[in-house]
Amino acid sequence: MDLNKIVAGINSLTNDPAIEQTVQVAQQIRHPSYQEDFNVAINDVTIFQLKTSLSLGGNVQAIPLPTSRSVPSAGSSATLSGWGSTSTRIGMFPDMPDILQWVDVTAISNTECAQLVPDSPVNDNNVCTGPVDGSISACTGDSGGPLTQDGTLIGIASWGIWPCGTVGAPSVFTRVAAYTHFINQYI
Repeated sequence: MDLNKIVAGINSLTNDPAIEQTVQVAQQIRHPSYQEDFNVAINDVTIFQLKTSLSLGGNVQAIPLPTSRSVPSAGSSATLSGWGSTSTRIGMFPDMPDILQWVDVTAISNTECAQLVPDSPVNDNNVCTGPVDGSISACTGDSGGPLTQDGTLIGIASWGIWPCGTVGAPSVFTRVAAYTHFINQYI
């Protein structure tokens, strides 16, 4: 993976390269309080400043940020999208898709999330989703991907429990609203 460039505008890794936009990254700005605690990232947000602008339209659109006090309601629907593993079995090699995946998920309270993952660093800067019934969840390769609600970016895929979709295991996202001040310093 080349962290010195981003690719936008595609929904298939074998798409016609004529529709993709590739832009060099000028600078990566990690949150100053970022840390890893037992392979779980805390304050897991990084800004990628680009050397040139993307051309908006067609397959490339801007997405609004939430207000700084915004917290998704438990039980509300959100959409996760990403290139993460679609594997439903335990194994050494995840099944990575060629097509961008998406799924509607349900927000759960951080209290419930912390109860499901005891001794975890789940806090008010996170958004957690289910379902926790053993069905589809965020997985390996989804990290950094968007969680949206009503056309607004509410979360950034951060961490979860392996194997993905384990019964009782939520997906944990960085709550974008907790970092709007940090983000707005650089956009």
